[in-house]
Amino acid sequence: MRLLREASVRVFVHATESEEKVREILLHLLPEGVKLTSTRLKGHFSNPIITLDAHLTEEEQVLELWRRISAGLSGVENLPQELGKRMEGSSLYLRLDKQLAAGGRFLLTEGGDAIHIRLRLGGSPSQPSEEKIRLLLREAQKEVRGPAV
Repeated sequence: MRLLREASVRVFVHATESEEKVREILLHLLPEGVKLTSTRLKGHFSNPIITLDAHLTEEEQVLELWRRISAGLSGVENLPQELGKRMEGSSLYLRLDKQLAAGGRFLLTEGGDAIHIRLRLGGSPSQPSEEKIRLLLREAQKEVRGPAV
């Protein structure tokens, strides 16, 4: 059973930030081989904004992204209780604090200056989302602890 189907990652680089530094943050988060695309936009007062996007569809890459997020995420065990505000349909939406991610730590945030992640859940449509998240958390914990002996 495929627990995760796909993932999208997006971050906004503001005029006061270094595109290269933000790109490096994402490259540490994303599995090897994932390509980033950048788009140049204009903000409210014509200030330059760049979006960096990645789209993952290969099962192993999506699972590796989840493992990296959950391994460094503070309070990941509280995720099932927060599903009401983080789920829509079969998608789990996470925002990670961009400044903390630069230091290798992940913290869920509600703020806009964040790394935006959308994880599309797999599994049976009749299976409750909370149960799917618990399965994902167990998978991530197995990876961190290693196989049972």
